[in-house]
Amino acid sequence: MQLAANIVAKLEGRPTQPFRFRPKGQLSSIGPNKAVAEVMGLKVSGFIAWLMWRGLYLLRIPTFVRKCRLFFEWNWAMLFAPDIVHFGYRRTQRRSTTDAGPRRALADEAGKRAAASGDFSRFLDARPLTFAEDFQMNLSHKKLLTASLAMLVTALGYAARAAADDMASFATGGYARGLRTPAIMHKMDTNGDGMISKDEWIAFQEKVFAMLDKDKSGMLDEKEFMGPGGAELASFATAGYARGLKTKGMFKKIDTDSDGTISKDEWLNFQKKVFEMMDTDPSHKGMLDHNEFFGRGPSNK
Repeated sequence: MQLAANIVAKLEGRPTQPFRFRPKGQLSSIGPNKAVAEVMGLKVSGFIAWLMWRGLYLLRIPTFVRKCRLFFEWNWAMLFAPDIVHFGYRRTQRRSTTDAGPRRALADEAGKRAAASGDFSRFLDARPLTFAEDFQMNLSHKKLLTASLAMLVTALGYAARAAADDMASFATGGYARGLRTPAIMHKMDTNGDGMISKDEWIAFQEKVFAMLDKDKSGMLDEKEFMGPGGAELASFATAGYARGLKTKGMFKKIDTDSDGTISKDEWLNFQKKVFEMMDTDPSHKGMLDHNEFFGRGPSNK
């Protein structure tokens, strides 16, 4: 900030101000529940300094949600021991690789004798696992597998939800629900080929704008956009589409220059972006099939 102010002052021929910095203090964690601190000349160490360090760190974390999450994770770790999954395994004895020829011959001979007698116990480097050890090892494996599957399902769920909510977050949830219906797709699909082209999409949106533009000025103010008279739009599209569109939230999203009015260019540019967000299948770019239109992602053809 001061550097920017000095640059402006220099350009305007005013005197600059010298840089002065006064540190507020220092904090450093030196182990579990231990820290050292120097704040405004006051030196503190031990658990109190560690609490100060944690508190300052927590204040610097962005967003309230992350602060709460980190606070609860810290307190959970203080109260409960970490949950560690242990694999039951035994290390076999390491054998030298030098002079492998004679050793291999002896091993082959010993193997033949064991096969003849049926006694292989001398070749087992570790004792057999007891029932309790075997049960614990299998339980640990099942826990790890269950946790991995749960994490995978959760990740896939979040990914699918994020993909489905892209258009809803760009517009509104009500508009997305009113738009993604078989009735609206049927009205847009003027040639009846089961696909919505970009030209069909734009033609539909131009008709909607013309119905909203009651005074034919080419501009929509908030009164025209949200006012009564939705029956005509509901009969042309659907009542759900009209309800999802004629809201203050949609007006603000389409009014990109925030001048209190929506021009035809703003309207069409917004609707083109919605089309591009829905057009996700690279096999037929510029065309929307049923899966894309209803927010199910690209079709699996």
